[in-house]
Amino acid sequence: MASPQTPLNGTMTDVPDPAHRPAAPGGDASSPSNRRNPRVAGPFEGRRLGALDLPLRIYDLSLGGCLIESYHEVTVGRRIDIEIELPIEGWITLQAEILYLREDFGFAVKFVTMDEQTRVKLARAVVHVLKERKKRR
Repeated sequence: MASPQTPLNGTMTDVPDPAHRPAAPGGDASSPSNRRNPRVAGPFEGRRLGALDLPLRIYDLSLGGCLIESYHEVTVGRRIDIEIELPIEGWITLQAEILYLREDFGFAVKFVTMDEQTRVKLARAVVHVLKERKKRR
């Protein structure tokens, strides 16, 4: 039986491995053709959990990761615990790994540990936002 928290494999990552990134962030590597999961622009409220929880603003949210607006210093490769407030679903908590920094904005993460209930909530929220966006067109 699988544990409630299982690492996500590479197929769930929407941002390519930085070691295999053909261009700098914002270049060809961030084009939609290189992303594996549907994403929603946001912004969404969030927080980085720790001794002192830090507020975050979340963009480009998908099942695989997101872009985080934050001006606090971070280290590429470090794992962090974050909470994200999703439309309809409420708050979720997950672990993310910092992939790269975006100068004067923040950093990109991939989600590395997520239980099934959290994955389902995130998927439902992404679908909900995509449907709402389609209705407005």
